Amino acid sequence: MTTWTHLKARLERAGERGAGLVEHLFVVGLIAIVCMTAVTFFGNQNNESVQKSANAINGVAAPVDCPAPGQINEDGVCEM
Repeated sequence: MTTWTHLKARLERAGERGAGLVEHLFVVGLIAIVCMTAVTFFGNQNNESVQKSANAINGVAAPVDCPAPGQINEDGVCEM
């Protein structure tokens, strides 16, 4: 018996209770679509936030030769 025939026979069974394979596939597909949409929608905002945090941790945001050390703002960048 092929997989398709087995699946078709299982779905045509009378009196089956609970969610079948098709319903589970729909739920998994819906979850995948929601996840992809969220990553697409929030991707740029998340990337900017992660990049800003990485720069602060690595010290990239603060210049090495600041002409006026007393004028470094709260982001660690020289204000000229």
